[in-house]
Amino acid sequence: VLDDAALYIPELKFQINAILGAPVLTALNRLTFHADGRIDCAGSGAPDAGVEMFQDELLTVAIGTPGGRRLFILDTGGNNTVLLSPYWQENHAALGNPTLAPVPIIGVGGKTMMPAVILADVKLDIAGVAVPLKNVTLYSEPRWSSGEYFFGTLSQDVLSQFESYTIDYHDMRFSV
Repeated sequence: VLDDAALYIPELKFQINAILGAPVLTALNRLTFHADGRIDCAGSGAPDAGVEMFQDELLTVAIGTPGGRRLFILDTGGNNTVLLSPYWQENHAALGNPTLAPVPIIGVGGKTMMPAVILADVKLDIAGVAVPLKNVTLYSEPRWSSGEYFFGTLSQDVLSQFESYTIDYHDMRFSV
C-alpha cells in the first residue's frame, strides 16, 4: 500500500489513482481489456492463442520484432512505448547509427536524462498483429544498473490500437 503522495508525478502534474498489484491480478486469472473501457474477468476457460507470457519482477510478454521474438515489459498504465538498450544494440546499425541526445525519463521515481533517439516510424509484431508506432523513444544505454534484457516497454499507444487484449495469468498467455 502506497500513500497517494507517492503516486503523484510532479513533472507531469499527474496523479495515479490506483494500482492493482500482481497478487490481485494473478488471482483474477484472465483479464480482457476492451477499447470502450470495459474489463472482463474470467476465472478459467480455453486459453487464447496469443503468445506466451512470462512473470519476472515485471510482467513481460514475448512478441516479434524485425530481429525475431523478444521480451518486452507490458505496462498497461503507461502512455508511451519505449525501446530499450537491447533493441538499440541489435538495431542501431540498421537505423543508420543515428545521433543520440539526452531524453528525460519521468516517473514515480523522479526524472533522469538518458541518451536516446526518437524513431519517427516503428512497426512491431504484437501477438501476430503488425502495430505501427510514431515517435518512439529508443534508449541506447541500460536504464537499470543491473543491465536489462527487455527490448522495450509496451504501453497504451500500442494496446489502445486493439479492440481488446487479454492477459491470461492462468495459462500465461497474452492475446489481442
